[in-house]
Order: sequence, then C-alpha cells, then structure tokens
Amino acid sequence: MHFLNKVLPIFLLFCNLSYGQIGNEFWFAAPDLQVAHGDDPIIFRFSAFEEDAGITISQPGNPSFKKIEFTIKKILQNLLILPI
Repeated sequence: MHFLNKVLPIFLLFCNLSYGQIGNEFWFAAPDLQVAHGDDPIIFRFSAFEEDAGITISQPGNPSFKKIEFTIKKILQNLLILPI
C-alpha cells in the first residue's frame, strides 16, 4: 500500500503536465520499414479541440498528388485512409 501512496501522486502529476501536439503546421513522413511490414494503407487520425480545425494534406515534392482539404468540427475526430 505504501508503494501505491508514493507512485500515484507522481503519476497524476505527470498526467497533468502532458500535452498533445497543438499548432498550425506539422510535417509527417509515413514510415516504410520493410515491404512485409503491413504499412498499406497509410492511416491518419485527426482531432479537434475547442475550435474547428482546417486540415490540408499535400506533397510539395510530388506535383501529381492532389491536395486533400477538409474541416473537423470542434471536439470531434476524423480518420483518413490513403492507399499506397
């Protein structure tokens, strides 16, 4: 019981200090570990907090990639599946 009394307050403190990624621009590269890894399709998960979030997915180095744009309403989540 003493272990729980010591560990629980520390755990709660760190949970209170942790934050998610919040901002306007993020760079992401889908990993390609190996052919048999099972990374097809690429799945993106997005969440919005107190405000609506405008999402744009593009590949600046690939002019044939069609830009994907959509909006997530506040306090909601969305899933986007990109086949390779």
